[in-house]
Amino acid sequence: MDNSITHSQFFDIIVVTDPRFQGGTSTAIAAEVAASVQAGYTVGLVCLEAGNIRQPLPFNPKLSQLIDAGKLTLVWPGSPVQCTLGLLHNPYTAALIPVQPVQIAAKNRLLVVHHPPFDANGMAYYDTAIVDRNAQDILGGPVTWVPVGPNARCGFDDLADAPTLAPYDWPNVIDAAAWRRSAPLTPREKLTIGRHSRPDMRKFPDDRESFVTIYGEDTDVHVDLMGCPAELRDHLSPLLPSWACRPFGALDVADYLDQLDVFVYFHRSDWVEAFGYTVLEAMARGVPCVLDATMAPSFEGACVIAAPEDALSAARSLAKDPEPTRQAAFALIAARHSFEAVAKRLKDLIGPPALKSQPAPAHIPAELAVLFVSTNGIGMGHIARCIAMARRLQAPIRPVMVTMSQGAPVAAEFGYHFEFIPYHTYLGVDQKAWNRSLREEIIALVDAFDARALVFDGNSPFQGLIDALQTRPQVWSVWSRRGMWAKGAGAEFIAREGHFDLVLEPQDLAEDYDEGLTRHSTSRTRKVPPVLMLDGSEHLPRSIARAELGIDAGKVAVLVQLGGGQNFDLRLCRDLVFRHLGQLDEVQIVVVDWKIAPTALDGNMPPNLSRISTFPVARYLKAFDATVSVVGYNSFHETTAAALPAIYIPNENPAQDNQLARAAFAARRGAARLVRHNQPEQLIAALDHVLVAENRAKMSAAAQNLPVENGAIHAANIISQLVQCRRGDG
Repeated sequence: MDNSITHSQFFDIIVVTDPRFQGGTSTAIAAEVAASVQAGYTVGLVCLEAGNIRQPLPFNPKLSQLIDAGKLTLVWPGSPVQCTLGLLHNPYTAALIPVQPVQIAAKNRLLVVHHPPFDANGMAYYDTAIVDRNAQDILGGPVTWVPVGPNARCGFDDLADAPTLAPYDWPNVIDAAAWRRSAPLTPREKLTIGRHSRPDMRKFPDDRESFVTIYGEDTDVHVDLMGCPAELRDHLSPLLPSWACRPFGALDVADYLDQLDVFVYFHRSDWVEAFGYTVLEAMARGVPCVLDATMAPSFEGACVIAAPEDALSAARSLAKDPEPTRQAAFALIAARHSFEAVAKRLKDLIGPPALKSQPAPAHIPAELAVLFVSTNGIGMGHIARCIAMARRLQAPIRPVMVTMSQGAPVAAEFGYHFEFIPYHTYLGVDQKAWNRSLREEIIALVDAFDARALVFDGNSPFQGLIDALQTRPQVWSVWSRRGMWAKGAGAEFIAREGHFDLVLEPQDLAEDYDEGLTRHSTSRTRKVPPVLMLDGSEHLPRSIARAELGIDAGKVAVLVQLGGGQNFDLRLCRDLVFRHLGQLDEVQIVVVDWKIAPTALDGNMPPNLSRISTFPVARYLKAFDATVSVVGYNSFHETTAAALPAIYIPNENPAQDNQLARAAFAARRGAARLVRHNQPEQLIAALDHVLVAENRAKMSAAAQNLPVENGAIHAANIISQLVQCRRGDG
């Protein structure tokens, strides 16, 4: 064993891959890990950025489930490990060289070839020399390439200076027992054929004519396709009534396969299917398969191989007599692709497991920093969302707040280190000069904290921030961007989303009424439920909240939160609320002193008014019977989550998000009353409405029908996954 890496953890097997691969690669890896663990081997996972993934994809859920179940140990960046077998899955995983060193000492080193080096026209997918060089650097020594099957192997036949190939293949794996359908096959009134794959046009036949040749136009046959890219519908136009196109993941794969009589799989003529995991799934489920001739090397004898023009007739024949083909498929899986086959493969290669129990907990580095950069805004929304996400991150990830908000000290109240960068308007300096300074400050902070990711929450990514990110490509970059922009506004900022690895969008309950540009700019977007600072369990009970705020138990408490007044003056509305409610002994008014308001609350205050400056206010929402509020993202979703009856007065500054649409959404559903700033009569009527207990009960019940799941944990998981995945340098 190589002892050059000290204080390292030992595993029988280290899997090195990008867990964001879609389709068969990650599914096959997850099954192989499960089979290895079942056979007694300990397995660790090293996550690297693959050279072909340029979209904000999540970790494969099956791999995540294995990690959560303790069967697959995540190896954090910076953690040295040793193993008997290092398995680098997919050449694209080694297409980039990791920016930070990968400290793996492996006795045996294999690169599993899930993807051939060329397409059918001889166009290179990746540079084998670069991949081989990088793989050696990643695994710590010479690497043997091992194809997943004959189609991947034959891609190297005519390759000059081909890498070293193993004499054996490394077949994909499936849990045959879990996939086997327990219910018997039942004949359908109409023959149903179909196929599924990840949403890649190369996975589908070339054109509509090819589809018709393969699947036919017969009205007695239903064609059900799943995994269809958006452009496929146009590709197949006009779509026949007997054809159905489902998006990727529309159904659980097993449930989808149960709706088919025959699985019919053909792909684009220039695509080389290295293996075809979807075929393996169909076979394991007991669905007989008709395949293109190019897939014969992997499946001949267990599937029917047919020319395109013969596919439909072959499917009809199979549907009438499926059992011989089904049994042949089960036999092939048992011999080559089962968990038992994996156990034998590993024992033959590296012997029995070296450890009889799970390894000790993985080495966790001291910290991996994430910079949360928030703009100033007119409220606390940006920094609040950053804190909400940061609170859900776990060690070794260390959140660091970098904010332009005057409310920066609240970050320290939550235990976070913060850096305050004043906005150029507060400093009265030239915007270009400020951006140059911002660039240098962000670079210095990235370097000082050795940040692995940067999350920007704001509507307008600053040029200085973008310039800084371009100098530090090793840092994962996330734009946290809520929707509901003003109609037509922000095109210059939307154009900057390509500078980020992903756009994280906290969803809006009123998103169906969103007319802003973010609604249609989604190519880099990952959506999460609304992001809230607090979970419901963190809201104080009514009696405790009232006691802490000094609210009389028998009074109707009305919370007034009408903002700091920086860009929209709601003082007339506020004063009207004070006058109308200030004369009522049974009412107690509680007004929020905005932490970043330019001036303190002034004027004659009614005797039944008290003031609070606590943050976050959401902790005390159960103390109140109603609220009069602006309709910012955070306050709107917190109020709805607390089922608090609301009178919403939207901030209608053209530079603001569409608060009017948000308020109208809640009003239409009976959870709130909408009052515009120039409607004093309606404000008085709304105040009188919420003073009636029966009306408040109805509004609260309506709000409960708008359940708000807290997306902060989802957002934190996305950020954590990025940090776990080591960046590559092309």
